[in-house]
Amino acid sequence: VPAVPLPGRVRVSSSSRDHDTDTDTDNIQRSGTESNSNLSSSALLSPTQEDDDKPTRVLHIVTALRDINNGSRGTEAGEDRLQQVFIPILKNSVESMISPPYNYEVDVYLVLGWKLLPERRKLIEDALPEGVGLQVWDDAIPLGYDMPSKDVSIKDVTRGLARQHRFVVKDKLNYYDIFTVFEDDMRVTGEHVHHYLEMSAELKRLREEAPDTVPMGEPKDDEKQRYYGPLTKQQLSSMIPGFIRVEVLVDEEKWPSQPEKALGSIPVDLEFPTKDGGMEKRTFDPASCCHVPENLGKMPHNPSFDQIMIWETGVKGTVVRQMPEGGTGLLDWVMLQPGPKNFGSKYWSGGYWSGRDG
Repeated sequence: VPAVPLPGRVRVSSSSRDHDTDTDTDNIQRSGTESNSNLSSSALLSPTQEDDDKPTRVLHIVTALRDINNGSRGTEAGEDRLQQVFIPILKNSVESMISPPYNYEVDVYLVLGWKLLPERRKLIEDALPEGVGLQVWDDAIPLGYDMPSKDVSIKDVTRGLARQHRFVVKDKLNYYDIFTVFEDDMRVTGEHVHHYLEMSAELKRLREEAPDTVPMGEPKDDEKQRYYGPLTKQQLSSMIPGFIRVEVLVDEEKWPSQPEKALGSIPVDLEFPTKDGGMEKRTFDPASCCHVPENLGKMPHNPSFDQIMIWETGVKGTVVRQMPEGGTGLLDWVMLQPGPKNFGSKYWSGGYWSGRDG
């Protein structure tokens, strides 16, 4: 696979300690392209600009701590994570982005916590579709004082690996329309990208139609509790689309989602009232997020609704709100994750929390 220049200012060396921003070009390996040493950095991809005829350019950034599982966090020690988890999910994610109806132009950037050997890199190159660029920053775990009050020497800070993508985004900012940044076991599809762009456009339309101010409610201190009604341009400007991370329970007995000794038994009520006064059973539809092609790494093919578990999102941090009318009418009731309370009242949007009434 020949190398061609990619615009940007990251030179990927054999070590993260040499992250260099003093060069204007670097090498990206792009499947199915011919080597052209005379190709300038601006010839391959020019800075992003408004042009509906051009495909959306996506830089898919994947962070991975290790290529062989060490047995921690429920993994199987000695398992080849690169081939069993990393590559199948990466391949499926990229294929979905470049295929109809999305047809995105995708490059891949890997931020790795280990030194990637040539033969292991070849496995990744062979798995990626033709025309997809690949760039690797390996041995990328930052050095630092993990516990500044106690440490007397610097060492690898593994949890800092998840922050390294910020350098990549900074250096590639002008050359892509959207960046996707996820871990190696998280499936991200073209539908995710499309949905994010669609929601962003709808919020922009609502913001353009919104008033600069809205009448204050009574009493005034209830404004943050209001979960319906008009929103100002400033309030809507603080909203961005987001995703909820979920995982599939593959062994409830071994890894329970609700250990009784910790939380006690919380009853599950799936009966909901209907408009005609009756009741009906409603459940979460797992197909939209979690039904995947067969033999996709170790991911379950078609898990049931009761196998889906919210990960890193708590009910205490979420509220619901009815969005104002306008735009294309795409948004009605939405879930919000409010920012810090000192965010500023002019940007704050109230919502209804499930624990409000006790």
